[in-house]
Amino acid sequence: NVAIRQELDLFASVRPARAIAGEGTRFPETDLIVVREATEGLYSGVEHWVDRDHTAAETINIITRKASDRIIKFAFELALRERRRRVTAVHKANIMKTTGGLFQTAFRALAARYPQISSDERLIDNMCMQLAKKPEEYDILVTTNLFGDILSDLCAGLAGGLGVAPGALYGESIAVFEPVHGSAPKYAGQDRADPVAEILCVELLLRHLGKTEAADRVFRAVWETIAEKKVVTYDLALPGYTQRPVPPSSCTAMAREIARKVPLVDLDRPLPRPDAPSASAGVDRNLME
Repeated sequence: NVAIRQELDLFASVRPARAIAGEGTRFPETDLIVVREATEGLYSGVEHWVDRDHTAAETINIITRKASDRIIKFAFELALRERRRRVTAVHKANIMKTTGGLFQTAFRALAARYPQISSDERLIDNMCMQLAKKPEEYDILVTTNLFGDILSDLCAGLAGGLGVAPGALYGESIAVFEPVHGSAPKYAGQDRADPVAEILCVELLLRHLGKTEAADRVFRAVWETIAEKKVVTYDLALPGYTQRPVPPSSCTAMAREIARKVPLVDLDRPLPRPDAPSASAGVDRNLME
């Protein structure tokens, strides 16, 4: 994945974290986007052993002004398009004064060009604590490669788990859509995987192509299927994710139920709300580990 991103210059990894139907989370109002620089940083692939005995190793953290400017500008432009009120830069400039400081400097310079969008900064460790307490206060987080990788999984957990977390990669002329989760070979052939993240990638693709109504229908069909709690995979049927546990359905069954709903949904009706999650909700039991 890293090599593909670098070869195609897919510099912006965009990962929305939305609490679909309020399920599987103590934070049903979670609705934020992690914007991650995806071509450099600690994932640049520049690492080596320091000694012949392999007792010490180094990894080079490559941060450039060009890449920092590009991803930060992308985040602010995304905020304008999505009518978001705030962009937060996440870094560790107090310790990594050169690389983190460069990203911080770039953010402050770019933020001044977008006075209509609120901007602020958080250190990565403090950001994790803030998200665990009040994720609903944040809109768009923009950060470097490693921090973005960590934050996107954290935010997926806040929103219900990796099984409901879509993602997209954007370059100057190419876009790729893929779930936040990776593969889970141990579940191959069992028809257990949650299809929601993959289906929501279709929603993101349709929005990218300007097919707004079609995207709205896909999102609505996913929301209604989860809210009804009749045909959901086991990760969405566990106690703690709902007050009315239901027998789990297969990946195929849930995907077909969502597909069945797409042409039938009423886009003018308010989104249905499910039963409230119990006090034990919020622990990620998703099958994608």
